[in-house]
Amino acid sequence: MGKTAQKGVVWSFLRESVSEILVFPASMVIARLLTPREFGIAAASVFFIQLAGRLGEMGFNSALIRAKEVKPIHLSTVFLVQLCIGATLCTTMIVLSPWIAHFYNMPEATHVLPIAALGFLIAPWGSVSSTILQRNLEYKKNTTIDWVQLVVTSVTNVSLALLGFSYMSIIYARLSSNATAQIMRLYFSGWRPSLQFSRTALMEILPSGSGFFAKRLLDYSAENGDNLIVGKVLGLTSLGLYDKAYSTMDRFLTRLNTGGPGVMFRVFAVIHEEPERFRRAYTKVMLSSSLLGFPVFTALAVMAPQTMAIMFGPQWGASATPFALLCGAGALKLLNTYVSSATQAAGRVWSEVWRQILFVGMIIGFIIAFKDWGPTGAAFGVLCATAIMTVLMHVLLQRITHLPWGRIFRPLVPAIACSAGLVVVLLGLEYGIRAVVPHANAWLLAAIQVPLGSLFVGAFVLFAPFRDMRDVIVEVTDTLAPKAVKQHRWMQAYLRAAASPGNAGAA
Repeated sequence: MGKTAQKGVVWSFLRESVSEILVFPASMVIARLLTPREFGIAAASVFFIQLAGRLGEMGFNSALIRAKEVKPIHLSTVFLVQLCIGATLCTTMIVLSPWIAHFYNMPEATHVLPIAALGFLIAPWGSVSSTILQRNLEYKKNTTIDWVQLVVTSVTNVSLALLGFSYMSIIYARLSSNATAQIMRLYFSGWRPSLQFSRTALMEILPSGSGFFAKRLLDYSAENGDNLIVGKVLGLTSLGLYDKAYSTMDRFLTRLNTGGPGVMFRVFAVIHEEPERFRRAYTKVMLSSSLLGFPVFTALAVMAPQTMAIMFGPQWGASATPFALLCGAGALKLLNTYVSSATQAAGRVWSEVWRQILFVGMIIGFIIAFKDWGPTGAAFGVLCATAIMTVLMHVLLQRITHLPWGRIFRPLVPAIACSAGLVVVLLGLEYGIRAVVPHANAWLLAAIQVPLGSLFVGAFVLFAPFRDMRDVIVEVTDTLAPKAVKQHRWMQAYLRAAASPGNAGAA
């Protein structure tokens, strides 16, 4: 299972890395073609497209993934239920569009939302197929689907924006890419929709599914409900600025952990009845994910002005401070995602529900409390709520695994140390550059900070005296590195040094 998980995470990381290459240029172009208000309108509308996927799934997909045995009647029953729910939600959205337009003071919603509501009808067609692919650990097929989906999104978005479709280019791109993904999932899974229904089959998965549904819906409210509140309290222009900061942070978060939690959820579900094995797997994955994610979010936070200027242009400068704050929240969300995978795999999904309810309430309360600070206040509110939620989730994890607190936080020490050193390096470089070139622009700063910061992180990972970290590197190298790499003299010397008994006390 360890080797399977490692390969799954690597495939997922490869998928997300290439995905960023596909999406990044289109994002830069769109940010220069649309105004913050147009992005605000799109953000308010996309909220409901994404909601389609969460509501239509009803938590059944996660229940099917976790189940030890799944029969064809389970799959067809889930599909039929999801299709009926999707049609109901689509109709409801069309009926409610005038009210939503009034809520946001956004007249455009009356014609945007009925189109966006089509997402409720599209999502069910590939939902069961997606579950089959994930249950069977079909990483390559999932990767292919995601790449094609992103190409369709990028091409459609930029093409329609250039043709003058304004914010509708984002809506049409989402719908077209979603339809493409569902068709490909049906093709790759080999499963074909059926209208067979069994009440018995539904009752077998409903108890677990309802828990996952409540959790997923609350997750979505926590991840996207801030847009709803910001748009109402601060207006559409502020929503556009805030959403640009949040969506950029979330893009990096998605690239870092989309594959890992999904793979580990399946692995945790298989081994959750073996406590010590479960604990070892959790500590390894937390060390790896934090060591990968913490330095990335640290660099993005320190270089927030450069990042926003290079990616989206000077008109988005007001998003830099909110983006820096949200990067802190992103690092915490990275931890919480894996904690959630572990607790759900252990069958404790309902234990998360009340925590998620509290989390949503804290986000709303903090955003309203700090509304006078505009988008920056909203970002600070999300950071505060996420920090409290992180504590609550780790308390739940400790109760489930009975791990000592020291063993829970020890895997995070290398990542924290690396991030602290990276802050010193990046700020020192910026100070030095500005001392020589007082008016250095974002491109010059990034051109020096990014490679030297990356060099520091690479040196830290290879040579910092943390035994647990080196053990993980040796294990991953043994499983995934090509034969030529493992036989290289330098790599052989490193692996021998990492495995030597003298390093045992270094951690």
